[in-house]
Amino acid sequence: MERKHAEQLREREEKAAASGRHVAPAQSLLPAVIQLTAQFVRAVRNGILGQLALRDVLGSLRMAMFAYL
Repeated sequence: MERKHAEQLREREEKAAASGRHVAPAQSLLPAVIQLTAQFVRAVRNGILGQLALRDVLGSLRMAMFAYL
């Protein structure tokens, strides 16, 4: 998972540089596992705030997780 994360980060940095922007430095410091955890917490928090069923939140989050793996 870390190898894929490094490749994705490199691609994002190249894309950002091509458009005159940059990737936040914290992105390169955070391991992929921490980013997955943060995404899970954000999804659950947004589901709670949006008064969605946890089953629906986790269903949509599951699809997003496949992008990381």
